[in-house]
Amino acid sequence: MRRGIAFSLALTLGGTVLVTVALLHATSSASASAPPTSIATGANFTCAAAFDTTVRCWGYNSSGQLGNGTMMDSSVPVGVCEPIGLLFAAGGPPPPSCCPLVFGAPASCELSGIDQVTAGYAHACGLTTAGTVMCWGDNSVGQLGDGTTTNRTRPVDVCDPGTIVLGVSGGIPASCCPILLGAPFEVGAQAPLPGCGTLDGITQVSAGAGHTCALEDTGAVWCWGNNANGQLGNGSNADSSEPVEVCGGTPILLGEGSGGVLCSPLTGAVSIDAGHTHTCAVMNDGGVQCWGANDYGQLGNVSTTGSAYPVNVCARGILAGAEGAGSACCPFVLGGTMSGFIQAPLPGCYLSDVASVSAGGEHTCAVLVDTSAVCWGYNQHGELGNGMNFDSTRPVDVCGPFSLSAGIASCCPILLAGGIGPPCTPLSGAGAIDAGYRHSCAVMTDGSLLCWGVGFSGQLGTGGSFDTSVPIAVCDAAAPLAGVLPICPPLSGVTSAGAGYSHTCALMDDKRPLCWGPNLYGELGNAAMTASSVPSEVVGFETKATPTPTATIAPVETSLPTPVEPTNTPTPSGGLPGDVNCDGSVDAIDAAFILQLVADLIEAVPCPQNADVNGDGDIDPIDSALILQYSAGLIPSL
Repeated sequence: MRRGIAFSLALTLGGTVLVTVALLHATSSASASAPPTSIATGANFTCAAAFDTTVRCWGYNSSGQLGNGTMMDSSVPVGVCEPIGLLFAAGGPPPPSCCPLVFGAPASCELSGIDQVTAGYAHACGLTTAGTVMCWGDNSVGQLGDGTTTNRTRPVDVCDPGTIVLGVSGGIPASCCPILLGAPFEVGAQAPLPGCGTLDGITQVSAGAGHTCALEDTGAVWCWGNNANGQLGNGSNADSSEPVEVCGGTPILLGEGSGGVLCSPLTGAVSIDAGHTHTCAVMNDGGVQCWGANDYGQLGNVSTTGSAYPVNVCARGILAGAEGAGSACCPFVLGGTMSGFIQAPLPGCYLSDVASVSAGGEHTCAVLVDTSAVCWGYNQHGELGNGMNFDSTRPVDVCGPFSLSAGIASCCPILLAGGIGPPCTPLSGAGAIDAGYRHSCAVMTDGSLLCWGVGFSGQLGTGGSFDTSVPIAVCDAAAPLAGVLPICPPLSGVTSAGAGYSHTCALMDDKRPLCWGPNLYGELGNAAMTASSVPSEVVGFETKATPTPTATIAPVETSLPTPVEPTNTPTPSGGLPGDVNCDGSVDAIDAAFILQLVADLIEAVPCPQNADVNGDGDIDPIDSALILQYSAGLIPSL
């Protein structure tokens, strides 16, 4: 589950996309409402890093994952606390606020200096401007990395391995820097002193269900927390409350029963993402390596056997050798024949040209440099977006988005009786993908957002609660048409998105955060507890900001169509029946105009004289259905 790497995406008109990487150190006189730069979705809670480098969280808070010093849920964003002010005047429990009294005097203690935020199942972490990591929330398996398994309602530093020391009360393991000033003090608390042995040199952090991983500027990867499935990648299955280095090859066991392993460290990683119980990294050669659980093929190595160290993800179209010959990306050649293959291997055995990867619940997705997308792993609800519901142990193409002329359960147009439809069209124009627990979402280069997979809680943002195995556009407003597929204006201006366990959030180009899905604990941040199957605006943030760009990538022209809008001055089409939008052709877009008109989403169609194709005097869904049948070749004329 990718958790919002800090960057902004500015969109211009005409399909030209300009990516602007901006410094996230802007200051604001009203820090509580500074616009967000990245957003992260966990299990029923959400966090956002702001332009003033503070952090806001909202939703479920049973383990302190909101980081505000309490365990009270919140339906509005609350500030994450600074990890200071831990000495209490009366020696009792801290008061329910960011700023407990320090010897009777209030202290200013809102966390700042955070560039990126990430959210796991019930914990969250932030990457600081200094390259260190701070975490808060559930710590039952050491996922906070502070050398303890004590939950924290406010941030603690992630320790540098080997610098864990003992506190002064009963030998209880403390965090990187225990306070040694005498009682009363919080056991395991950190002193605001330099040189505390914190993990540093970090460029990215990603939180999974019960583990966390960090990318070092050297290309090495460190992980900590739950390791029951080998998701820490260090060759063992032992949990660790401090960072361990991910292996770069097959580890060597140090004595039977000792549990110790020896391996060379992984190098060359350029980005990482921690999923539910597995982790993946994009390498500097454009490939992907994954490790951890593999029950459904989420490691992508044509196997369902887990791995406690990184394995290469196979290329599309490559299957393993014959049963018993081992798991490999390329078929084995035995006696001059290729055994156990379905199709000839593509050039290269491993997935390549990968731009980014996102590890979800039990599936994984990646965007390639050509803006296509692939997914692999669990697919019972359409999580892979390939129009099917079969798991895949190797990458498969994500389909192009659902359209009115296509079947909802397939990439391809509706099959004619006894015939075969044209080849499926893969998705193109993807800028980023975030894989949630049972759904996935792709931010497109035209600023739209497509989602697929489980939708029973409204997390797909379509205005409905249905699953879909092909990408479908997130709605800008609710406009479902009874008895027909939901038709609504597509959301536009999206710069980044986060798919959580059962809800989804997005950042807009005007800096507004939007969320949708269930809202049992206030995870949508809209000051309500009501679910929404379409985007709902998070309260309490400014919507305008002027960050100073520090690097610019040249504009990339896209061939994706811009959303169709009716014009005020339509050009007559000469009376072509079915040409509702006056473009000289009859296709699914014309059918969509009619459905939007019937649903009162638009006041008029551009060429109403061409809309009543059955001549009954009414413009209704029957006319739309006839246009769809005609455009699919099912009827000869209108």
